[in-house]
Amino acid sequence: TGEIDIAQALPSDLVDQVRTAGLEIAETYQGRAHIVVFDVFKDSPVRDRRVRQALNYAIDKQAIIKGLLGGHARELRGQLVGPDAFGYNPDLEPYPFDPERAKELLAEAGFPDGFEIAMSAPVGGYYQDKTTAEAIVGYLEGVGVRANLTVREYATHISMRAEGTLDPIFFHAFNYFPQMDADRIMGWFLSYK
Repeated sequence: TGEIDIAQALPSDLVDQVRTAGLEIAETYQGRAHIVVFDVFKDSPVRDRRVRQALNYAIDKQAIIKGLLGGHARELRGQLVGPDAFGYNPDLEPYPFDPERAKELLAEAGFPDGFEIAMSAPVGGYYQDKTTAEAIVGYLEGVGVRANLTVREYATHISMRAEGTLDPIFFHAFNYFPQMDADRIMGWFLSYK
């Protein structure tokens, strides 16, 4: 009908259309983090710290934020929460996009020609989850890492994460609201093995 009182969780690709229609948009970050997880307990190249660092340098996070998320996100700067949460460290610097440094680190780790690895991602669970994972695969390819991406329905992805059966690299997201505290998330990354 062309009428609206309030809309929540507006996709970023509709923001300009809504503004053009003369409607007001109030933006806020919602305490959600999109991350790439490296499972260091699986026998794969990501067990090497230099490889994990290389993969961080290989991904242009700002391009993903601007191109896929319409600029309506922010880089976590290597942390599990944003600056709106307790436990955020404003002094940490993010890994810059530096494919040459990524290649140097891969060579130091014994992978001068890159390597092949399995990667998982959900579809339908998080905003732009599948397309973000596909972009990450493209950036990794740029430094010689051939990530074989398997995209699964969200519920299957979550079940496999709980079972520990996802691939050595997987795209994931989580909420740190309503607590807005890093402690909400830290427990997910503790291991007693």
